[in-house]
Amino acid sequence: LDREQDSLHPEKKNRPLASKKIDPGFALVLTCILLTLSLVASYILSPYFFALCTFYFLFNLLYSKFLKHI
Repeated sequence: LDREQDSLHPEKKNRPLASKKIDPGFALVLTCILLTLSLVASYILSPYFFALCTFYFLFNLLYSKFLKHI
């Protein structure tokens, strides 16, 4: 979500997505696959663990998009 801002940062510009070493489309597909597998595995382990993982994922999205700018 912060790839463009990271590419302008002196330290973060060397990260794989910010430096364009990894294609953003590939990263998004890989993220969707890993997220799906992780959530399925967490549900198999425990519905409570699934809820915790889902909350953690959603909180990270909210933080990246909105909360860190407050």
